[in-house]
Amino acid sequence: MKSIKRPIFISFLAFVFGEFIAETNLYSGIRIGIIITSIVFIVGYTIITKQQVSFLVVIFLFLVMGLVITKSEQATRDEIYSIEDGNVKVSGIVAKITETKMGYGIYLRKSKFDAGKNENIIVYAEDVSKIKIGNVIEVRGDFEQFENTRNQGNFDSRKYYESLGIYGTLSANKIVVIDKRVNIFKENIRQLKSFIEKRLDDICNKNKWNLEILKNKDSMYEAILLGDKNNLDTEIKDLYAFSGIAHVLAISGLHISIIGIFIYNSLRRKFKFFVSAFFSIIVVFLFGFLSGMAVATIRAMVMFALRLIGDAIGRNYDGLTSMSLAGILLLINNPFIIYNSGFQMSFAAIFSIIIVWKKIEYVFQFKEKIRNLDKNKENDNVISKKDRRINKLKKAKYKCESSLMFSAVVSIFMSPIVAYNYYSLPTYGFLLNLIIIPLMNIVVISGIVGIMLSLITTTLGVVGIMPGALVLEFYEKLCDLMADVPLSNITVGKPEVWLIVCIYILFLIGVCWLEKRRKQFEREEKVLRKTVPLGGITMIEKLNIERNRRVKELQLYSVFLLQIVLFQVVIYGYYPVKNNIVNSRKLNISMLDVGQGDGIFLRMPNNTTMLIDGGSTTVKNVAKNRIVPTIQSRGHGTIDYVVVTHCDEDHVNGINELLNSSIKKLKIKNIILPDIYLKDEKYMSVVNSAENNKINVLYITKGNSLKIGNVKFTCLSPGTEYINDDRNDYSTVLRLEYHQFSMVFTGDISGEIEEKILEDKLVVNNIRACVALKVAHHGSKYSTTDRWLEKIKPTYSFISVGKNNMYGHPTQETLDRLEQVTSKIFRTDYSGEVDIISDGKEINIIENIKNTDK
Repeated sequence: MKSIKRPIFISFLAFVFGEFIAETNLYSGIRIGIIITSIVFIVGYTIITKQQVSFLVVIFLFLVMGLVITKSEQATRDEIYSIEDGNVKVSGIVAKITETKMGYGIYLRKSKFDAGKNENIIVYAEDVSKIKIGNVIEVRGDFEQFENTRNQGNFDSRKYYESLGIYGTLSANKIVVIDKRVNIFKENIRQLKSFIEKRLDDICNKNKWNLEILKNKDSMYEAILLGDKNNLDTEIKDLYAFSGIAHVLAISGLHISIIGIFIYNSLRRKFKFFVSAFFSIIVVFLFGFLSGMAVATIRAMVMFALRLIGDAIGRNYDGLTSMSLAGILLLINNPFIIYNSGFQMSFAAIFSIIIVWKKIEYVFQFKEKIRNLDKNKENDNVISKKDRRINKLKKAKYKCESSLMFSAVVSIFMSPIVAYNYYSLPTYGFLLNLIIIPLMNIVVISGIVGIMLSLITTTLGVVGIMPGALVLEFYEKLCDLMADVPLSNITVGKPEVWLIVCIYILFLIGVCWLEKRRKQFEREEKVLRKTVPLGGITMIEKLNIERNRRVKELQLYSVFLLQIVLFQVVIYGYYPVKNNIVNSRKLNISMLDVGQGDGIFLRMPNNTTMLIDGGSTTVKNVAKNRIVPTIQSRGHGTIDYVVVTHCDEDHVNGINELLNSSIKKLKIKNIILPDIYLKDEKYMSVVNSAENNKINVLYITKGNSLKIGNVKFTCLSPGTEYINDDRNDYSTVLRLEYHQFSMVFTGDISGEIEEKILEDKLVVNNIRACVALKVAHHGSKYSTTDRWLEKIKPTYSFISVGKNNMYGHPTQETLDRLEQVTSKIFRTDYSGEVDIISDGKEINIIENIKNTDK
């Protein structure tokens, strides 16, 4: 019987599969069927491959473990979600205290609600001076659960915090310490972290020279060394992410390796292996606690410790096994961590390095080629100076090829995960990483040295940290430069999970095939060499062997290049194919939930895109947080037309955000504004910003029309002759027609303007029944009059409105009037994003959130 190879890796996969069975929304009978099918497959595989029975037991055990642990956590989650938002009393153990822009966040472990529920939550408080980690506190305040994502593609705060094992927040009104016991270790770590942050602030912002290059570098070092991004400049964070180097701002395996190896090598100069290894592991674990124990940090810590332990006990280190062990430990603690983007990218990156790159490196023989040149170096006294120079150039060439290939392989393998989480890919990220990663040693070590020297004097701290600050400044300039290069970041959309699984399987099959072909080539070469006569290899035979090797290497390169091209074509081409071919006859209208405001995204059957308004008075950075991710997740990086109905903040501040952003995640081709008399400061600001960005500015007035394929837009209002000082009444009113489907977009017009439209002879022929109506002014009682509704008779009415808004929108009067004409109402405060899909005949309406209370 064969012994199990890499049983921990197999156990990890089994656990993940068990979690998948628990998480899939299937009937229990289907789940049992999947489990039975899996068992039959495993038993069959065990018999065919003659594996030990323990192989079967291990897989089944971890599959069941994954299923049971996940179901248990689901039950706990559902129990906490049954608690209604409102004023509650909670007691729990203080696990962590962090400083936020609004005060402090207290992470409570084993929180006990007065309703009897138990779970981890975050308490927000203004003062934590009397609270220590380890204290048991009792809190009275307003409890609020994390919301599900309101729009497709938006950040899902509920899913994210589930992955961290946190299920709600509580805004504290009163906090009482009921048990003053302190976790001395964690509290001292917190105090040390605060002390380091103060030293960094003194070095970077309070040095006597007031050096500009050090300004705000403290927040970058807090992210790099302490894992704290709360004070990190948003533009820097976005710039790094856009360029594909955001990983340098997160504690990862790179940081652990730099610190761990630096400490280990330093200790090895004076101490034996065991002492050096022991203290290196201790330092790495202390660094992990100091930096917040992020997913990537824990994974890297486990792998680093296992490597040194393996060396100490004389066991061969296996990267895949240590990675799998770290994964199992994390999943047992919280199975929902698998949804964490940090978990996904950390494990995908390390898998690409220890498995995929190892195979690719073997296929193209980079190490072997360099090793052969090093052997030749031993005979330097025999070979000529010219040959020595040639060998040096060859070695440099092989190292460059190896580095470039390594960066490309990791970036390509990561691209589906990056696309799934961020919807766009940095085209030149793998080239930037070739420059940036080697320099991270300087950044990390100079940061640590600077902090230590600052204990003597701030001036020495400045000297110590300056090399790292210069490197960080270089990073920023490099990212700025690359951001201006065409196609530096391409929107690809959010690929489906099944697509990601399929392309990974096919990619790994391709890599394994290349490895198999390399082994076959080596066997053929050995056979060829065995046929050489006793007299040795002649020059012609040597040339034939070399020519044969080059031809076969060219074949491997060609197949690998083709594989990469196909891999990238699938990722980059999925949404263009879906949008241009699969959905080529469908009109998509998405009323986004932007809070109290308007934002409507349209995709025409010919894949032309339009955004009608984009603003909010209740959602901060509405473009970045709501509009951009929704549009990008569907594979669109360009908006062909942006229609600004009027320039109130709740309709235009998101558009201004897009226009004035230094990083253009969405390209705008045309902006359409109403051709009106009142061109005030806000109106001209939009015009000037558009012109500065070389965006075509178009003006529209009543009677004008715009035809995009089979979709026609007709402007019903305003006219150039109308004079009023109310921006709402200047709103552009559009009627959309696509075969038998029609919809009217009304901006924020009042009932007075509705009456004027009804009486206007120029547009009277377009005032007729419609399938859908975007209700004016968020459902204000001063709009959507009886006469207006009687004329357009909408089958469906859509209201863009903020949840629990201060204006009381939509008013009951408006809802009553809509019900009188039997119009079915959809509201973004209830449904989140609402999608209207029509082929010109039939209509399908999809609500992002199913709300049974509406």
